[in-house]
Amino acid sequence: MNETEALHSETTVMNQNSSRGLMVDLAIYIAVMLLVRELYFDKIGFIANGLFWSLSTFVVATWRMKARGVTWKELGFIRFHHSIHLA
Repeated sequence: MNETEALHSETTVMNQNSSRGLMVDLAIYIAVMLLVRELYFDKIGFIANGLFWSLSTFVVATWRMKARGVTWKELGFIRFHHSIHLA
């Protein structure tokens, strides 16, 4: 098996929604969530740091979901339209 076939095989296995693959994704997400909180920029304040932490973990979650072919809508999240008003 050459390198290209091995890479394709590994990618195929990781793209399946197996329990092992999902656990790997969860481990990646949690690791990023914890490690990014070690970064603290004194000059921008706590709220901006919190937004940075949340955004970075959101990006990682979206990246892993895209790799698995899962959408936020499939998980139950919907986009609010302008016609919907929260009262």
